[in-house]
Amino acid sequence: MPSHFYLIFNMPGQAGKLYFRREAEKLVAGRAVIVPEIISDVQQAHKFNTDSAKAFRDRYREEYRHENYEIFIQDVHGNKVFEVEAQPQHPSEDNRPDLFVIPDAYESSGFGFIVRAAVTPSLGRCYVLRACDVPSMGNRNVESIYAVDAVQAVQRAMLLWAPFIQPFEHPLKAQRDTTEAKKILQEIEKIKQGPGRRRPGND
Repeated sequence: MPSHFYLIFNMPGQAGKLYFRREAEKLVAGRAVIVPEIISDVQQAHKFNTDSAKAFRDRYREEYRHENYEIFIQDVHGNKVFEVEAQPQHPSEDNRPDLFVIPDAYESSGFGFIVRAAVTPSLGRCYVLRACDVPSMGNRNVESIYAVDAVQAVQRAMLLWAPFIQPFEHPLKAQRDTTEAKKILQEIEKIKQGPGRRRPGND
């Protein structure tokens, strides 16, 4: 089996193939979004292993399903591969939830960072901390931090983005506090009401 594979983006009427090179950040409406950088030079194209090629193909087919791109995997001999198992198309789902990571130094305050699930050619399934998810970073144009686990992503970001990066309160803290307060009040009301009136025959 070939040692590596390429991810191809083709458009109707386009002369030649476009190869996936890497993921890049692009500002859209003031927010940083991740987009594929595609090139015509195969020498600069990213070399995928089998699993990451399939994951990226399925993910981009889902993301660009309303576009005119034909997205497929090609081996080093120019053959389209892994298509039988891809029909019908079942995008590779990543249902990992966003995480709110609290660094050790901020445990008392409960302040932390939102870290999101991601997939990259080099790391595969991983986590990313994006500057646009950190209020103190403002509109600074810096690269997102990827790591194999969420805690490591936070640690790297605090090192590389200092002194601008600052942890913040959990976005749902007020909602959680309200819910918890309601539960406490309900328990207090139950205690005040007591066990209730005893029925005859229960003595």
